[in-house]
Amino acid sequence: MRGHAANGLVVESGHRWTHLRINEHPDGGLARLRLHGRLTDAGAAAPTARTARAAGTAG
Repeated sequence: MRGHAANGLVVESGHRWTHLRINEHPDGGLARLRLHGRLTDAGAAAPTARTARAAGTAG
């Protein structure tokens, strides 16, 4: 991977991924991170449920 460049990585796997680990070296930081993919129905509902609990509106 190079600095000051778009570094694209393709993951072709049948597995569902839930986390991403980034090992950043102390050379100036990470400016942008874009992840592309699709959420499952359960994954799409999870942020909404967390937001409702934080707002105190969960049933």
